[in-house]
Amino acid sequence: MRFITSFTAAAVAASFGVSALAQDGKTRAQVSAEAAAAVAAGTIPYGEVTRDTSRFVSDKTLAESRAEAAAAVASNQIAYGEVTRFADANVGPGRSRAAVRGETIEAMRLGLIPYGQIPVRTATAAELESIRLAGVRAQRTARETAE
Repeated sequence: MRFITSFTAAAVAASFGVSALAQDGKTRAQVSAEAAAAVAAGTIPYGEVTRDTSRFVSDKTLAESRAEAAAAVASNQIAYGEVTRFADANVGPGRSRAAVRGETIEAMRLGLIPYGQIPVRTATAAELESIRLAGVRAQRTARETAE
């Protein structure tokens, strides 16, 4: 009995919803034509992104732009692809692994590295100095162990 009552209520609600949509009086063709006219006039965006092409006006041809980009890649001014081709870049760690590990352990001991949803606490000057010294000690210990 409960199912029949629910089904009847859903059917009545659906019929009101359909009649409310049908009150506009426009056919599908009229709505499609209005939408196409609005897109053509630029009053509504087409697709997922509005494209404002007026900002992207160039005074160079495509061939000139490609030649300029190829020259920049050849002279190592810009990277090409997924790999950076800068040979003279000074890349390397600023601190040793031992120093970073020592600083991390000290910061954890001081409660400055949160976990979960615990809010981050700002370190005091004394705590920052303690962390720095822990890194220096760890680096010194690692150097002595290696010798």
